[in-house]
Amino acid sequence: MAVVDETVFVLLVSGFWVAALYAAYLRFFVVRRLNRRLDQVIDQRLAAAPVPASRDNIEGEKINRRLAVLERIVTDGGIHTAAQIEALRDREPELTR
Repeated sequence: MAVVDETVFVLLVSGFWVAALYAAYLRFFVVRRLNRRLDQVIDQRLAAAPVPASRDNIEGEKINRRLAVLERIVTDGGIHTAAQIEALRDREPELTR
């Protein structure tokens, strides 16, 4: 009977270590690989999703347009600078909407 008890004990201890090693394998390799793949899919979907037109985006576009006009005026340097500034003053209510 002692041989059977020892055999059962060795099998139980061996089974425990096999289960522990398998759980560690799953945790460190399989689950991490799946998490990385899930992160990649989420990043792809977020990159492909359209950005909603928020108030900040609209204001940023207005500022960029005004900056482009000012850059044109500064780099032009001709006689038309005063006329362009006056034209911008006339258009100001249109741009601030």
